Amino acid sequence: MTVVRFLRADKWVTHNYDVRLALGDLQSAISAAARARTSFLDSGDDSNLASYSASKTEAHEKLVQVRDLTKDNPAQQALSNWLEDNALRRLELLDTSIELPKSGPLDEATQLRLSHENIDAATDVMDVTEKMDDEEERLLDQR
Repeated sequence: MTVVRFLRADKWVTHNYDVRLALGDLQSAISAAARARTSFLDSGDDSNLASYSASKTEAHEKLVQVRDLTKDNPAQQALSNWLEDNALRRLELLDTSIELPKSGPLDEATQLRLSHENIDAATDVMDVTEKMDDEEERLLDQR
């Protein structure tokens, strides 16, 4: 009986770690995309777009991973939906800010608006990630 309990506890600790790791990896991928976007806008060097694209792909993969890891928990799934909405909003804002210089002279007012919206989206992603992390901690304590 003790061994079975230990194995169950070990499974939940591993699961908890996997969720938290995926959340951290998602944050890192989105941050890497934002840095590549900034490098592109600052330099105009198209080589930064490859890094941007790779980081975006990784972010999408991590969103799927988080959703999959939390599918057994309705509360975490609701937060995962919120996380996905905000992460995709942030990536769309990054895409838009990359496309602006390609379409002509840089409109500073639009770029400033996008920057503010990007900061708001980044804050929302961090808030949801923190809530999901807190929920994982609560579940681990409960288990």
